[in-house]
Amino acid sequence: MFVKRLEMHGFKSFGDKTIFDLTPGITVVVGPNGCGKSNITDAVRWVLGEQSARHLRGTRMDDIIFGGTANRKPLSFAEVSITLDHSDGALGLDYQEVTVTRRLYRTGESEYLLNKRPCRLKDILELFMDTGIGKEAYSFIGQGRVDEILNARPEERRQIFEEAAGILKYKTRKREAQRRLAETAENLLRVGDIIHELSGQLEPLSEQADTAQKYLQLRDKLKNREIDVLVHDAEQLRTRWYEVDEKARAAADELLEKQTATGRGENELATKQLALDEEQAAVSAMQKEAQRLGSELEKIQGKSAVTQEKIHGVERQLADGAAYLNDLDDQKEILAQHGVRIEKEMAAVNETLKQAKEELINAQKALTDMETSPEAVRSHAGQQELEKLLPMVRQLQTEHDRLELELEQLQETRQNLYVQQEEKASQTAALNHQGQALLAQKDELLAQKEQLQKQGEALQKQREELTHRSMELSNRQKEQEKELADKKHRLRLLTELEEAMAGFHQGVKSVLAAQKKQRAFPGIQGTVADILQVPPTYVAAVEAALGTALQNLVAENDGVAKEAIAFLKKTKGGRATFLPLNTLSVQPRRNPPVGLADQPGYIGVAADLVQTEERFTDVAESLLARVHVVENLEAAVPVARMLRFRERVVTVEGDVILPGGAMSGGFDKKQQSGVLTRRKQTAALKTEIAAINKGLQQTESQQAEVENSLQACANDILAHEEKLKNLDLSLGLKENEIALLAQQTDAVLQAEKGLSDELDALEQKRRERSAALTAALEKLGECQEQERALRVELAQLSGLLSAREEEKRSLREQYTECRVRVASLQKQYEHFQQELERLAGEQEQLEKRRRQKEAEIRAQKTLRLEMDSTIEASKEETTALEKERSDLLKVLVNREEDLKAKTTAFREETEQLRQMEKSLTSLERKQARLEVEKGRVEVEMQSALDRLRESWELEFDQAQKLANPLDDKKAAQAEIRHLKEQITELGNVNLGAIDEHNRVAERVEFLTAQQEDLREGEKDLLRIIKEIDSRMGEKFAHSFAIINEQFSVVFKELFGGGRAHLRLTDPDHPLEAGVEIVAQPPGKKLQHMSLLSGGEKTLTAIALLFAFLKFRPTPFCILDEIEAALDEANLNRFTDFLRTYSEQTQFILISHRKRTMEQADILYGVTMEESGVSKLISVRLRDADKQVSDASA
Repeated sequence: MFVKRLEMHGFKSFGDKTIFDLTPGITVVVGPNGCGKSNITDAVRWVLGEQSARHLRGTRMDDIIFGGTANRKPLSFAEVSITLDHSDGALGLDYQEVTVTRRLYRTGESEYLLNKRPCRLKDILELFMDTGIGKEAYSFIGQGRVDEILNARPEERRQIFEEAAGILKYKTRKREAQRRLAETAENLLRVGDIIHELSGQLEPLSEQADTAQKYLQLRDKLKNREIDVLVHDAEQLRTRWYEVDEKARAAADELLEKQTATGRGENELATKQLALDEEQAAVSAMQKEAQRLGSELEKIQGKSAVTQEKIHGVERQLADGAAYLNDLDDQKEILAQHGVRIEKEMAAVNETLKQAKEELINAQKALTDMETSPEAVRSHAGQQELEKLLPMVRQLQTEHDRLELELEQLQETRQNLYVQQEEKASQTAALNHQGQALLAQKDELLAQKEQLQKQGEALQKQREELTHRSMELSNRQKEQEKELADKKHRLRLLTELEEAMAGFHQGVKSVLAAQKKQRAFPGIQGTVADILQVPPTYVAAVEAALGTALQNLVAENDGVAKEAIAFLKKTKGGRATFLPLNTLSVQPRRNPPVGLADQPGYIGVAADLVQTEERFTDVAESLLARVHVVENLEAAVPVARMLRFRERVVTVEGDVILPGGAMSGGFDKKQQSGVLTRRKQTAALKTEIAAINKGLQQTESQQAEVENSLQACANDILAHEEKLKNLDLSLGLKENEIALLAQQTDAVLQAEKGLSDELDALEQKRRERSAALTAALEKLGECQEQERALRVELAQLSGLLSAREEEKRSLREQYTECRVRVASLQKQYEHFQQELERLAGEQEQLEKRRRQKEAEIRAQKTLRLEMDSTIEASKEETTALEKERSDLLKVLVNREEDLKAKTTAFREETEQLRQMEKSLTSLERKQARLEVEKGRVEVEMQSALDRLRESWELEFDQAQKLANPLDDKKAAQAEIRHLKEQITELGNVNLGAIDEHNRVAERVEFLTAQQEDLREGEKDLLRIIKEIDSRMGEKFAHSFAIINEQFSVVFKELFGGGRAHLRLTDPDHPLEAGVEIVAQPPGKKLQHMSLLSGGEKTLTAIALLFAFLKFRPTPFCILDEIEAALDEANLNRFTDFLRTYSEQTQFILISHRKRTMEQADILYGVTMEESGVSKLISVRLRDADKQVSDASA
């Protein structure tokens, strides 16, 4: 097994797709520093699974993606593929070649492929495990890896020996077994904790279960006694309710008479109150006007006082401004004196500065004369020329070597191009002749196709018109069918609701179902909803007015009603309200208030708006005679007020004003599904469905006619298309032949032209390179001659200049002192200038503030004059307002006296009406007390019924059947209290404890069995780990002994003597022991590895590498400049070893050493013609050697 090919695209500096074709033997990669050679090693490590960006010489993994240059954009991914020859089947796969691909995107996503099929990183690592070519194996020795191996701690160095010994698979299996063992131990611990916890729950649960059993027995006894008491209370309360209801009706009639009389008196007082209100309004208006005039007068007086205060403030500000101007004049005089003093000091400093500058100029001149002597100038210039000349010599030498290599490659390429050019010319002539024959056949087929296309267009136009018509009819039919389905679904839903008697109480359903199925109760005429015929407009109003009364059952007589009630009790079928026609009493209607029918929005009494059979008139009258229907809620309030809020008012939308004034309204979903609403919707849906069915039949008939025409047209088009298809097939074949021939011809011509252009370019490039090589040789000779001459001249000048150095140093010290003194005086002079500038700025600010203050004083004087004028105007306005207010107050006194007399008379009449209202209030209170009493009885009765439902989930009729006659209520209540005390003593009762106790017991039994299974599994895993340790120990000890022996032999051969061996830090425990390297080069004492020289360390690491290869040869080995520290003698021994081992291991070396290059079978060069982008150049030296041998022979 060996590496056949390495492909890189977008990996580090390899921005373009780059392919390395490799063969067994030695491959050397060369190139200048920084061109990207080591990126090849990184690419192989990465594709084999390396996960550490640091080991790839980066900080983050996306650093490996080509990042772009000044002329190229960054790439979005990096991809590397390595192809291995697998003819020996070493990896156990059924392939002749194995290709591993790894791809990384900037988004962080990555892919692994094995022979172009997706796989996992784990699959790649396991595939190469123990083969010596994993990402951390000894087949990769890169830059710094030598020191890393030799200077590592013994325990860290052990990993490479484990790879060579082939025990990594065992270690992986052991880690997996240990992981499973840890999971098993964790599961055992968790199961044990659960069993312990559940076991502790069993005993408390047993006690709770016993308590729950006692509780259930006591609760049953309590239920029986409470039902007895509650049924007894409910029956007594029902009797009391009937008594109170009779008294309340009598009180209501008496109250009505009193309210009529009181109403007339209120109307008369209302008329008088209106006139009195108008007089009061007039007086109030006059009072407000008087108040307004008084307020205006107060405002004007207040403004005058404020203006006077402002005048005093302006006078104070004028005095302060004069004092402020005097202060500014004093500050200005002080600043002027300070400026004169600073100018004198500046003149003195300036004189001293001039003297210091003259001394500095003299010192600088003397130093310049010495430094510009001919000998110093010539020495400096010569040194610069030499520094420029040396890089040029090295560059010319490199350029010379490169040009020679390029010329050899160009000559070989030119010979190949001449042969290819001759082959392309003969192919072009044959292809041209064949193309002319095919074009003639194509023209004949095109003429036939044009005639068929005209016929097809006419048929296609006809089909499009029919299709359009068909689509219109189809869409219409779908819409009609959809609408019909929706209507039918809605009708079916309403019918099902009607049949299921949705919305009816259970008792009503039970009676009607028995009547329908068992033909029972023939005297039941149906519900109120069944006997009433309500116009659609008033359905919502009637439903809101009657509510659940719509479900009342109408019976022929009270006997039928009793029979039905007995049936409900017997079957526990619920409750229902019955209206026996023979006992139903209808109260006469009250006389409507005057003007009620003329009230806006008033429609009428609900009983007059519905229809029913004559025999059911009393039912409608009893339910709807005191219900008034209006258009909306705005009309309902005045109507209810006229009715004294004693009768129900309903709007057509279903809003209700109840007797007493309570209002009910809004939106209710239940209202939309009422019995009457449902029947109204059912009738409307049946009408709509009939209309839709009729339209659908017409559409289907039209659709059938269009479909027949469309089918006939389609048959004609199919026959025509078949003909055209056959013709297109023939034409397509000809066009394909012509296109293929044209492509072949173009490809040949393009290739021929490309070969010609390439030959021209190649020849031009060869001439350029030859000329450049000649010029480079000439220039290199000239530069080398200049270098020798400069070195001789510089040596002569060096001795002459050393004698003058002491004098030059003294002048430099004198020059430095002068510069320091001048700088100090200059800084002092600049400080004085800055101080003068600051004083000038302050004087300017003082002058500016003076001008501002003078302007403020002028403005304040003007304001004072304006305020004086305002005060005079206010005095005149005050006099006029006082006169107007006095006249108005005189008129107001007369009007107030007249209003007082009228008010006294109105109060007397009001008092009389109040006496009448008191008697009316007494009657209302009496009625209210009766209604409250009635409500209280209803609440108590409902409370008893609610307790039956909430506590024991029983209706009253069900409880009656269970209840026993109650002789002593107090004894029963005492027994109930005693039972409740016993239940309370039980404390919190967990009724689920019985089932929970059984569940926990079963759970403990199951977990105990699971615990035994886990313990058996733990024993098996411990046995497996012990077997793995035994095998690893034997295999590692055997391998280590052989590697140690081979290391000693190779070390002596590489060093030409000396001795070295390996040893374990803890031989008794070989699986945990580290590995130490002991080395003694010839002629030296045994010493620590860190004390060896760089070359000795490298040679020791190489000896260890070859020892590994002797024991366990790897398919390939990549070495990155590991021989850089070797001298020539050691390098020769290293390359000899390489050649020897290359028969069983493929070597890929990155090197700068010429001796290493000489051993290469393939030489690859890596360059950067474009900055930041690596490019590959290859030379097969083995083939080149063969050609040289053949030529010499």
